[in-house]
Order: sequence, then structure tokens, then C-alpha cells
Amino acid sequence: MPLNKAVNVDASTATFGSYNPSVLSGGTLNLSSFLSTIRSNYIINGGGTITYNSSGFLAWGTRLIVISGGRGINGEFSTVGYFDINMPAVGTTIIGVGGAADRLVDSSGILINVWESLYYILPVGSNNASVAGNFRIVEYTANYDIPPNWVRIATRNGNDGRVYLHNGITLLAGQAYFASYTTVRPVLETLTSVSPASTIVPSVIRGASGQTGDLTQWQNSAATILTSINSSGHLSLPKINFTGGSTTISALTLADGTVSFEGTAGQLFSVSNSLTGTIISINDISGLPSVEITDLVLS
Repeated sequence: MPLNKAVNVDASTATFGSYNPSVLSGGTLNLSSFLSTIRSNYIINGGGTITYNSSGFLAWGTRLIVISGGRGINGEFSTVGYFDINMPAVGTTIIGVGGAADRLVDSSGILINVWESLYYILPVGSNNASVAGNFRIVEYTANYDIPPNWVRIATRNGNDGRVYLHNGITLLAGQAYFASYTTVRPVLETLTSVSPASTIVPSVIRGASGQTGDLTQWQNSAATILTSINSSGHLSLPKINFTGGSTTISALTLADGTVSFEGTAGQLFSVSNSLTGTIISINDISGLPSVEITDLVLS
């Protein structure tokens, strides 16, 4: 019997949970749609940057997509050949089943507790539009049958603390998957690099061919660059602190390009970025020059 045909089943004994009526309606099972939705678990992809923070919240930046799994001409699958699964908006309620509690999506994403899974119900028979109310959190502590049109997005393992994603990627708490780099990288958390041997370089940052952007930047919480190394290896330090005991002397560049050395009593001396006028100035406690070198004379 071709698997794209409908077959009659006894609806009183065949249980398909809350499966879409286009698959089981009036005692008729559409095997084509049934198999297509099961296949969807293996062809879900995308998501862009996927983050999993230290508190167990999962989020993705661009749509997940179920595509190239067929196109139902009679409402057997997606009417346009694919389904989008967008990250639900902050404030969306995710219904919990199988013992899981309902929860709200917050700015960090969707909380997945240990041994819970996040599912999405494919709206079989409709177009590609993502439906925010179709997400479910599933736990194992209460009886519940998962209908075949539910696709699994992620599962949090209670033994190793990892979250296992639809695309085969696993993330530790505080890691992210960057689709543009096709690798897992730490994000928003502590990063430690330990050399396995004395001859091994523990950390390497390598620019691309023709690199023009900085090789590395150190930024504050407002994304202001504090320190950087450019593509030529030049280090940019707006301020250097020399500390000994309880005394700190700072070297910094002023707005006019002057390099100023300052202590707790004020400016100690300065070097001007100029070959005219005052080039070097050494000040007394009041901030007035006690030794001054100009382009003409030492005074």
C-alpha cells in the first residue's frame, strides 16, 4: 500500500493525542502527513546565534525552519512547503505538560529545567507562519503522550548540565552556537584557557587575510572600547596605572595629545605631542612647572 494514501483506523482504539485533524479525522489516518511530521524532527535547522545561559535559559536569534520535507497539496503538511519557528516574544506563556510548570518567556529566553524538553507543535495544514502559542515544555514526572506533530527543539540533561539541540549541537551553561562561525563559543560567561603542556600556546587570535578590524577589544558593559590591539598588533591603552605599595601613578593621553603622568597630588610631568612651545614640563606640588623644556630653551 502506498504510504501517501489514507487508511481507515478505529478511532476508539487508535490514540494520537491532540494531533491535527488533517491527519486523523473521522477515523481516517493520512499516512503521508503522519510520516512528514515525524520526519520534521530530522530536518529542523537554523536559529542563528543560539544562547544557553548559566541559569538554564535558551534563546535563538533567527528563525528555526522545517523545510524540504515535502509540500502537502491537500493540507497534509505545510501549504507552502516549510514551517518557521520564531523565538517567542518576551511575555509569551509556554504551557507545561507531563509535570512541567507553565512559564513566561523573559529577556534571557525560555527556561528549561533539568530533564525537560522544549517542543513546538507544527500547525499541519497551514502556511509557514510561526505560532507563539504552539510551544510546550515537557517533563517526565506525569503521564502524557507526545503527539507526532510535535518537534523537539532542545532537551536539558540533568547529568552533565548540557542542553542538547535539534541540530546535534550541545551547549554547556554559558555557551552559544554562532551559525556564522559553525562552532560553539563561550558567551557572557567566564572564559579560561589552560595550556595542556609547557610547549603549547594556550590562546591564539588569528586575523583573516587582509584583516582590517581589531584583533581583540576589551569593552565595558556599555560596549565602550577600553583597550584594543589592531590588525598590525599595535596596543591601544588610554591609561596605564603604575602601582607600588599604596601609591598609583597614571600615564594617560589628554585630549590635545599630551602624555600626562599624574599622581595623587596632580600632574607630575607631561610630554607634548608637538615640536613647538612646551615639549616637556615637570611640575611642583601646586601644578606649576618647576622644570620646562621648550623648543627654544631649558628653564
